[in-house]
Amino acid sequence: MSSQDAESDTSEESLPADDERLSFPVGRLVHTHLRPGSCIGDDMSAKGLDATRIGAFQANGAGGSPSALVSGWCETIQLLLLDVFCISETRLAPEWKHLLTENLFLEQGFFVISHSRPSGDSPTDPHTNSSGIIIGIPLSTPGGLTLPEKDEFGRALAACVPFDTNLTLRVVGTYGPSAAMAPRFPSSIQGIREERATVVFVSHQMDLAFRKGWLCLILGDLNSFPSLILDREGGDFILRNESLAISLLSRGAVDTFRWRHPDLRAFTYVHPNGTASRLDQIMVSPPASQQATILNAAIIDDPRHNRDHLMPLLDIGAKIPSVPIPAQSTPSWKRLVSIFADEDELAQAKELVQSAVTERIRAFTQLEDHLAALRDRDLATLPTLSPSGADIHASLATLLQECLPPVPTSSRSSHDPCSSCWWYKT
Repeated sequence: MSSQDAESDTSEESLPADDERLSFPVGRLVHTHLRPGSCIGDDMSAKGLDATRIGAFQANGAGGSPSALVSGWCETIQLLLLDVFCISETRLAPEWKHLLTENLFLEQGFFVISHSRPSGDSPTDPHTNSSGIIIGIPLSTPGGLTLPEKDEFGRALAACVPFDTNLTLRVVGTYGPSAAMAPRFPSSIQGIREERATVVFVSHQMDLAFRKGWLCLILGDLNSFPSLILDREGGDFILRNESLAISLLSRGAVDTFRWRHPDLRAFTYVHPNGTASRLDQIMVSPPASQQATILNAAIIDDPRHNRDHLMPLLDIGAKIPSVPIPAQSTPSWKRLVSIFADEDELAQAKELVQSAVTERIRAFTQLEDHLAALRDRDLATLPTLSPSGADIHASLATLLQECLPPVPTSSRSSHDPCSSCWWYKT
């Protein structure tokens, strides 16, 4: 490994040549809603129905409102025809928000697993004060997400997607410690600790996939990159062999964007100070018994679908199975009846409701204290990190919104008269 670039140890024989890629049978093409010229790399404005499309998003800590997090991504996932996706830096806490988020995705037709660091564990170190991962697939995928494993810091989450008898995908969503390529990072004790733990967790998943003959897919905001020449613009960055991206490459993972575009300079995050870097990546670790057919890889620069970062997309030559989804799920009242009929489920439901109510009371109390501090103190004497009045009122509006019934799909919704009455008759 040179001082400028980290190279993968994977040999060329493990992946198909470009002529095989172009002739690969991908089935009928379906056009997505990407704007012309928005694909940096391969043109991914269309998707073959016999290929699998994978995407990685960055939520920028939007987990304060699970409903906003879900509604903000479901449309993008559907429009881009994604079969597997990861959302990093969700900051979802406490536990009831994970369950709420998973249920909200389920109502939209997706099976997801949400994970973050334990509630109450909020390091003050800026390298480690954020976390959170979601991985998901369409509900139409038979078998769902199986054999899940979670790390201890809310930075990595793994599960299997069984495609067919010949292929199982081990999906590993990751979110690396912030600013891991900055010169100051090695002085962060907690940052180094969480980085090492994340590398160990993901490496274990790669080893497990290799032993089982699975295809290991690693995706998310790695907060690191392998090349100072191709993956960054400006800034005072350093390459560290211990960083998440370089560690995975040294263990045999393949950077899919670099595999398709070895000389293309590209970035997924532009800092307000003008520096840029390719922090978000999708890697594969193919087993010796199989080839990983990388069809397309691109970074999507479309403001309609991006949030804080640009998103990397990947097409691989494998057809994800699909089964029809029932037109209507179990009505809410039937779900409530089944909960009341089971003492264990009822106890768990009561605990979740109590936790949600307690958390909201605590949040309202904190906002009230912040507003009182703004009223009673000179602004010049407030701590630098104190929230502004606009921030406080925005947080208050979010909390109040979460306490309301969800917006119904139509103004004449007979299935949810409470929501209809609230939103359209008051």
